[in-house]
Amino acid sequence: MLFFTVRVQPPGLDARLEGVDNFVTGRGLPRFLDNLDFRGWEGERRWVNADRDLLVSATYHSGGRVELAWTIRPWRHSVYGEWEATVTTSMEAGAEKDDLAAQLHAFLTAEGFPVEYSEPEFS
Repeated sequence: MLFFTVRVQPPGLDARLEGVDNFVTGRGLPRFLDNLDFRGWEGERRWVNADRDLLVSATYHSGGRVELAWTIRPWRHSVYGEWEATVTTSMEAGAEKDDLAAQLHAFLTAEGFPVEYSEPEFS
């Protein structure tokens, strides 16, 4: 298991979520991005981590652009109450998106502990 920190820092906001997990069950974030078809799709596709504190929504737009909405919200409640922050990014649906997926795969694969993606088995 790998834990990491997600920081959202658009103008006027600095939100940080520590202890985000990367349980790999065939639904890993790099795999989600890899599976976004550069030719497009209808509606919104979503990925969420096991603790449900990191959510990524993907929407395809004309002109070959993908919009990714990155939402962080701590599952651990504190005396400060609940909060949520979302930042939206836009990128080219082919090579630019593939490059992000490759960078995330490299980051989320701890050196010496390669990640093996597998599809969940159903009985």
